[in-house]
Amino acid sequence: MDIIWDILKILGAIIAIWIIYKRIIPLTPIKSWSTENKVKIIIASIGVLLIGGVFLTAYISSYGKSGIEIKKSIINLDVNNVESLKIKPDSIFQGMTIIKNPIIIKEITELELFSKEFSRLVEFMPNHPRTDWSVDIEIEFKNKTKRYMEINKSKDENGVMIQIYKNAWGGRLYIGMFRNDNLGLLIEHTIEKYNLNK
Repeated sequence: MDIIWDILKILGAIIAIWIIYKRIIPLTPIKSWSTENKVKIIIASIGVLLIGGVFLTAYISSYGKSGIEIKKSIINLDVNNVESLKIKPDSIFQGMTIIKNPIIIKEITELELFSKEFSRLVEFMPNHPRTDWSVDIEIEFKNKTKRYMEINKSKDENGVMIQIYKNAWGGRLYIGMFRNDNLGLLIEHTIEKYNLNK
């Protein structure tokens, strides 16, 4: 739902600015504007900039804080607070996913393996990666909050890339790109293990 509100806020700001300028700025060349209209335009412009600046600053501040908190909650994952970890088919790169049905992990020993690899995430900027396979990971905590990641294993030197998002797969809000090749091996091993146990 967060992404819906974010979009509505942006659309609301655009509509508000359009209404202000549509009603104040005459549809005539600038040279023919009266002094009164020029004053109105200056006042409206200052008002829009001030109001927009306040909202934008508040939004960036809020998003920045929440983004840092989300990254910390994954990198410093406390498995005792985790209800489940789900490995799911990638909702975007469906043709490159390596599973058809979600795998739900609840055992502490297995969660600790993932926690260990999450703690080793390093920020990363890929260079034109070519995806080999891709899956989504959803972590649900006991307080019902969730964390979302997309894991992509590349066919080249980019290794295993981890993208962290604020929102679920239908309305993603990107937070950061990381890398940990061992996490890819763990995911492959886990998928193989669960498939063998079926």
